[in-house]
Amino acid sequence: MSNWSQSMAEMDAALFGAFGESATIAGQSAKVVPNTSQDQFGMMAANVTRLSISGSSGVKVRKGDKVTYKGRSHMVADVPEYHDGLISFDLK
Repeated sequence: MSNWSQSMAEMDAALFGAFGESATIAGQSAKVVPNTSQDQFGMMAANVTRLSISGSSGVKVRKGDKVTYKGRSHMVADVPEYHDGLISFDLK
């Protein structure tokens, strides 16, 4: 592993160690970093929760996968986004 890759892996470990929360995705345990935002749909607004996991977690995320987060059942809303070693997806 190159110095850059090693540094990025250490940074991911620190990030998920500090801010990570436990979740189960498609039956696999994972540390996730949540991001909740408010989206506007015409005259209505809704909270949208987006979770990110490390691409090196080994968890494969697919649209429609069951997610248990904070004791509640959700589903992966759309095809996950892969960016800079992170896998991000919205819950519904």
